[in-house]
Formats: sequence, structure tokens, C-alpha cells
Amino acid sequence: MDLRPILKIDRALSGKLCAGWRPAADAVWADVEDCLRSKDYGGAYQAAATLSLKSAAEKNREYIKYYLLGAGLFGARIANKSRATALSTGTYETFLSKVADQVTRSVEYNCTEAAYDRLVQLIAAAEREETPHQQSDSELVQKADRFVKGFVSFKQGGDERIQLVSSLNTHRLATWGFMAEMDVLAEDTYRLSAVLDGRTSEFCIMIDGTEFQVSDGKDRIVKALSAEDPEDLKTIQPWPKKDRKSITTYKAMSTEELAACGYDVPPFHPGCRTMCVRTDTQSEQELVQVPPEYSVQQQSTEASFEAVGAKMSAEDLAAWNEGVAKSPADVLSRLTGDTPDQLLEKPYGDQKFFSFDANDNLKMRVVGDLAGAGTEEEVHFVLDPLTKTLFSSWAEYTASPERAAEWLRGLYKRAADMGLMLGATEMVVLASGAYSAYAYAKMGFVPESSDEWLTLQYDIEDDLKDGGKLHELLPEKGPELAVLGGLLDHHDPQAIWTIAALPYGEKLLEGRSLKMRYPFGSPDAKAMFEEALS
Repeated sequence: MDLRPILKIDRALSGKLCAGWRPAADAVWADVEDCLRSKDYGGAYQAAATLSLKSAAEKNREYIKYYLLGAGLFGARIANKSRATALSTGTYETFLSKVADQVTRSVEYNCTEAAYDRLVQLIAAAEREETPHQQSDSELVQKADRFVKGFVSFKQGGDERIQLVSSLNTHRLATWGFMAEMDVLAEDTYRLSAVLDGRTSEFCIMIDGTEFQVSDGKDRIVKALSAEDPEDLKTIQPWPKKDRKSITTYKAMSTEELAACGYDVPPFHPGCRTMCVRTDTQSEQELVQVPPEYSVQQQSTEASFEAVGAKMSAEDLAAWNEGVAKSPADVLSRLTGDTPDQLLEKPYGDQKFFSFDANDNLKMRVVGDLAGAGTEEEVHFVLDPLTKTLFSSWAEYTASPERAAEWLRGLYKRAADMGLMLGATEMVVLASGAYSAYAYAKMGFVPESSDEWLTLQYDIEDDLKDGGKLHELLPEKGPELAVLGGLLDHHDPQAIWTIAALPYGEKLLEGRSLKMRYPFGSPDAKAMFEEALS
């Protein structure tokens, strides 16, 4: 799912509120700093007590309401692709006004408290550091530097709490918009869909794909958004515990038990990216086509690994048979392109090709003549069994530079085949250096997450501005810039394919470093991948 629209709403709302409280921060800090310089610590505490974010919240109330409506519409359109959703008719004007009031109070009280606490800590630290002796010039410079850093820390405390309030409320409004639309459509159930990557919490991985009742979900999110006291949220919509014992307990619960505990609607924690979707929504994982022979499971022994010159501990062997259940010879053959006999003949050495880390991720490392040029190459891949993601973490090519791109394409073609065999649904790489975003986009890769896509869009826009390194690439007014502007405002990261295909696409994307993914379940990505590697 593309989360870019809700991320933009969240960033816009938090940015507006952060900008709104900075005049108050500047004024209060000026008074506090004057008191600290004169060692009037009592006066500093009194100045800190005048801090309030009330004006920043109240003067931006209509903006808050506008952004919350946008978040609600985002959720509604997940339930109903039509632009004519129930929210767009203005039916829920009174409810949205009530939620905007709640967010305004949260900024006024919670965010003020967070900024005040940070300010008091800084004053207390300055009071403890007071020295009775005459200070040298260097000590005075250090003290002045501490004042600057202190202001940054104080402002950061307020900004961070504002960002938290913004994130949680935009997410809750998206959930509410989805539930409201599903209720209008008379749908009975919905499904939770998590973004599965290296940042996903264990709870969200566990809850991904679970189905719940719309009536229960709508009731809970309305109560959460209507809560007058933030403390009430701890019982209405509690955050699940993160420890392993608790996760094990949650896994054993039925959907009814999870719902009874309040674990049926997101967000489940700060920065949560799990969303509600229709039960008839197909995930990329469900669209992956796996050859029947890849589904065959096979138990291995130490001798199975010794047959290809690999070492395997008893612990890793048990993990292999439980989580992989494939022939190590078949896996290595697909990665290297060698037959099992060639694996023994080539100078790969007596090495540990496979191992498991503390999170049960399968780590694969091969060092040897992978290019068939009498040189030594090294490749590392990691398979995350929970997210079904194959990560390319290292690929070093030492043969002729002109063949590097060709070798890398061949490596990824074999790695994708190996990934399918191991149950992966996507492959993630870090586009950088000579083989940057442009090369991977031509191969069917897309930005790995909404954050990566959003960052790329902002970077390109900045480079095209006056003084940017690409300012001279396109005329300031013309069809080329208009076309590019539309693509850079597109919600779908697959727009990068169109950007790469533009006459100036290579200039726009060359040298850019970002994580990119090849989704095995996308027919369009597969067609581009196979064409580029044919």
C-alpha cells in the first residue's frame, strides 16, 4: 500500500504546528538565557513557567481540521476507490470539529508539558554546572555553545511531541475514515495490512492479515477520537507490549480476544504504519507466482552441506530445516549459476555459506570466482522470513569495470530465482554509486518505502530549483517541467519507471542513493526485470 499521501498530510500538519510555536519558544528562551547568564536560576524557572503552546494550537485550529479531513479521506478511499466517499459530502462536519478541538487541547497541554520539562532539565543542568572561579575565555566560549545547544534541545523537545500528536491523530483519522466508509458500504469485516520491512514491529508483523469486525473497529476508533482525557486511551485503544513473552501470548489469542483487548484498530505504537484494508484486497505476496517445484520441502543433514563444501553448526542446521527446508546445493546453484559439481571444483574455499542471526534471518555469503574470470568476487544476501524479503547487503566485483553492470544484472537475475525458491516476495537493494536509482528503475525496481519515494521526490524538486544542480536541465516553464511535476506529485512509487524513461530521466536519477525493491508479485515489474536482464 502506498502511504505517501498520509505521510504528506502528517508532515504538513506537524510542520505547521512546529512553525506556529517557534515564536513562543524564541521569546521564552530569550528570557531564560538572560537569567542563566546572570545566574538568576529562580528567574529562569519563572520564565520557563510562562511557556505555552496554546496560541500555536488555537490559531492553527482550522488547519488542523483541514488536515484531519484529508487523513479521513485517505482512509475512506482505501475502502472505496471512488472520490465520492461519505466523508466528501460533509456528513461528519460536527465530529471532525470535535476531534480538531481534542487535538488542539493535546497540543496546548501535552506538548507544552513536554517542552517545559525539557526546558527545566536544561536550567537544572546549568545550575549544577555553576563554577565559583573566574572563567577563562575558552570556558566562556564553551558556555555560549551550551546555550545554543540548549535552545536546540529545548525546541526539539516541543517539536518531537508535536510530531507524535500529529502522527497518532492523522493515523486515527485515516482508520476512522476507513471504518465510516465501510459502514456506509455495509461491509462486515476488514483486514489489517502492515508494511513488512526491517522497521516493522513484532506486533504488527504478528497482526498482519488478521480480520476483524467493522462494527467493533468503528466503535473503538470513534471512542478513541472522542476521549476527553488522554488517559482514557490506555483502556480504549491501548498499545500492545513489545516483549517476546507478550508477543507469544498475542499469537495464541483468537481474533475475538485480540479485539476485546483493543488490538483491532491501528495505530498500535508511535510511527505505526499498519492500515485497515478491505478483505478482498490482494497483497503483493498473494500475487507472487511460485513454480510448483519450488514448493517442495526437503530436510538436510550435515552431509548435505559438506557435499557443496559448506559448514553448518547443529543449531543452524535445525533452523535451516525448520525455516528453509531446501537442498543447500539447489540454493547455492541458483545464486552462483554453478552445478553442485562445479561448486566443489571452483575455489570457493572451505567456508560457511549459510548462518542465522539472533532474529532468525538467513544470512548467505559467497566468496570466490563468481564472474568466471579467475577473480574473486563476494556477495552477501539476507532473507528475512517474517517479511519474506531478500536483502542484497553486499556485492563486490573485482573483474574488469566494463563488465560490472552486466555481472550485477546476472547476479540479481539468479538471486531473484533463489528468492522465489526460498519463499521471498521481494528483493531489496541499496542503489548507489555508478549503479544508482536510474539503473535499478530500468530493471523494474521501485523505492522501497513511501519514505524513500517521498525523499526522492523532494530531492529532485530541490535540485531543479534556482541554484540546484539540475536547474539548467529543464526550462522553467514548459511541457517537460509540467510532465515531471505531475510525476513527482504521483502517489504511486512506480512513477519512477516513467521518470527513468523520460529523455532527461537518466540525468534526474543518476548518482542517487536510496533503497529500492523488486516486488515479485508485480507483473509490470517482472516484465521490466526480464527485459532488462534478457
